[in-house]
Amino acid sequence: MFFYTLGADYWYDSATYGEMPVQDVAEKYGFGQLTGVDLPGEYPGQVDSPHLRQVQHSLAPQAFPSYYYGVGDNIEMAFGQGETLVTPLQEAVAYGTFATDGTRYAPQVANSIVSPTGKVVKRFKPRVMAHVSLPADTYAQILTGLKGAIYDPNGTAYATFQGYNGIPLAGKTGTATESAVNGVQPTAWFVAFGPTTGTPRYVVAVVIDQAGLRSGSSRPGRPADLHLPDRPPGRCPGPPSSGERSLIPIAGAPRSPLASPGRAPAETSDRVGCPGRTRRRTKLLLTMTNVRGFHTSRIRLPRRFWSLLRS
Repeated sequence: MFFYTLGADYWYDSATYGEMPVQDVAEKYGFGQLTGVDLPGEYPGQVDSPHLRQVQHSLAPQAFPSYYYGVGDNIEMAFGQGETLVTPLQEAVAYGTFATDGTRYAPQVANSIVSPTGKVVKRFKPRVMAHVSLPADTYAQILTGLKGAIYDPNGTAYATFQGYNGIPLAGKTGTATESAVNGVQPTAWFVAFGPTTGTPRYVVAVVIDQAGLRSGSSRPGRPADLHLPDRPPGRCPGPPSSGERSLIPIAGAPRSPLASPGRAPAETSDRVGCPGRTRRRTKLLLTMTNVRGFHTSRIRLPRRFWSLLRS
């Protein structure tokens, strides 16, 4: 009920908070715009608002015959529905911004280019896109809530993380409505960062297409499946579930695996390499990033490409 109340209160008290306070903050965290990732074909998404409804109606009046936006729409927008559309990469950027005390970085695929002999040819510097001001007491309350989602007995991810003894995390489960088509299940989300003690190094955004509402898949990361570069996966844990998951490196983490921060879904099998497991296939969107600067890997060029680069 918190976000319902928030959306209604901001709507009725616009004289105090402005016309679009939630949308304004969402923009600061990178929603409704390109993240600046160095990959082609990125989708900017959108955040629902009176202005968006007018633009939609103007561009496609048959598809959007009305541009009405009222308190009910503002309530839906406050908890992420309505006409709001976001990508997994935008979620990772937003959580990374929070984790770094308000510095929003552009995602980058590589940390550096290294020659076959091990010489660093080029190093990619972090690109700061914006700074978000957040009072310390507000930050502490939000962080407590994100930790509670995983570690509090009432948290939505608590049951999944029972027995987890890896790095301390903060995160949130979520469900995204697909459409009104019969038989189409909602999409499950999970976003987290850590460690929450000291400097955060990793952020992960996981999306499982049509996993179902409150099916357990909205908590798509069994703790033993979240493996870091410095903590290799151990034996195959737990019963099979709906999709394979991994936790991903954040800023400045050395020797982290090359990640694909794009939106393209990949067919993955559950617990690949675990004997005796039924291979269950599902569409999985996995966004892996570094928190500061979002460097994810070194690229070691084969000699033939190295010679072309020098020429």
